[in-house]
Amino acid sequence: MSDQTAIRFSGLGKVYKEGLWRGSKPALKDVSFDVMQGQIFGFLGANGAGKTTSIKIALGLQSATKGKVEIFGIDSSDARSRARVGFLPERPYYHLNLNAQEFLNFHRSIRSAHDFGKKLPGNQDLLKLVGIPDVGSRLLRNFSKGMLQRVGLAQALISDPDLVILDEPMSGLDPVGRREVRNLLVDLNRAGKTIFFSSHILSDIESICQRIAFLEKGELKYCGKIDDLLESHSREYEILYREGGKMLRMNVSGKNEAKAAVEKLWSRGAEVESFGPVHHSLEDVLFGEKGAR
Repeated sequence: MSDQTAIRFSGLGKVYKEGLWRGSKPALKDVSFDVMQGQIFGFLGANGAGKTTSIKIALGLQSATKGKVEIFGIDSSDARSRARVGFLPERPYYHLNLNAQEFLNFHRSIRSAHDFGKKLPGNQDLLKLVGIPDVGSRLLRNFSKGMLQRVGLAQALISDPDLVILDEPMSGLDPVGRREVRNLLVDLNRAGKTIFFSSHILSDIESICQRIAFLEKGELKYCGKIDDLLESHSREYEILYREGGKMLRMNVSGKNEAKAAVEKLWSRGAEVESFGPVHHSLEDVLFGEKGAR
């Protein structure tokens, strides 16, 4: 994994004006974190947390009220920062009167200035990569939601980008479709691409991401490795023991306290069946009663 920065958010703030009488609404508050090259990075938060606003600023689609975003060291307000980026928005617009080949050709023509002289994958290669190799001549109006999402991913890969930014790429897909998209992101990452995607679906983030950033109401609550976050909340230990013919459970806080509890159980003749840390999910940590809120 590279130690070079793919995306850098530096003190990012965004305030939306809500009209003459309604004042303003802060959407982002001093958000700072780095996405390193070679990572699958999850951008996590509930709907309305500020994920899409952050992505739009990173892509030069909106301006920041304060702070900045850099893509491969270039300010996101500079069009050159997007030369190595592929993007799929949360609600992409599909030209339903086009077939898949025509749709990809249209987007290829838009990017031609950035990609002049660069050897790029063909449409059929892209459709095969995203798992729909036999639909090139089919009109998009006849595609399912999952197929449209896949052709959208193919569009994001037209320029063979080094960085792929996806806004809620699993939104609206069934469990099988979500698993297939997750597997595709892992394959792209193994091929050397940096993946930055937002989601409010915790299982998608937890299953494939090496690092995450968690936004809540426009504020960055955590940035780092998922394992570090989960480990920091694994202070509770569970003891299963048998006493008086019954199987009982005891939860204690801290490893030393757990050892002392086990010794006490032994001293009174109880049989300890198992002893170990309680494993929390990402959902437990971020949104549960013991979460980082």
